Amino acid sequence: MYTKLFDILRRHPKAWPKLVLQNKFKQEIAFSLNRKTGLIWICNNKAKHDGRLCYARVEPIKSSPLQYKLYFFASCPTNTQLGINHLLSLYLADPASYAKKYGDEECKCMFCNKKLTHPESILHGYGAVCAVNFSLPWGSAIKSAQAAYSKSMQLKNKNLQGELEL
Repeated sequence: MYTKLFDILRRHPKAWPKLVLQNKFKQEIAFSLNRKTGLIWICNNKAKHDGRLCYARVEPIKSSPLQYKLYFFASCPTNTQLGINHLLSLYLADPASYAKKYGDEECKCMFCNKKLTHPESILHGYGAVCAVNFSLPWGSAIKSAQAAYSKSMQLKNKNLQGELEL
């Protein structure tokens, strides 16, 4: 699971790429990769001066460079530990669907946390720049889905009109 997370964050061009996931209590959990140390820090999504709390870190196992281990800090409550694992597994199972749900609810990009204003960005849950950075679909894929939806709605309306005329 953590190998996939490292792969996702390593594709991003920023020095500190971040992935923000939100639990059902609207608490944001940030997964930030520090390229210098090679660690992913798991914290609340706040700045240092606003009360950032770090819950855990993910680091490579020295004897096996393609495997990673999650280390929770002693101060991290058990329910937060379970929530982090659950959020991460939900995201990694289907990143595009998770992002779409986040964008629908928050109108913020789940990667950079910027406000989304473009309709396609809101529909996806991330903007065009983050789509490129994280190798996710954006633009044409959604246009074809919208076209199929509008076509099905037109057929439905024609069927309803035909029933009304009878």
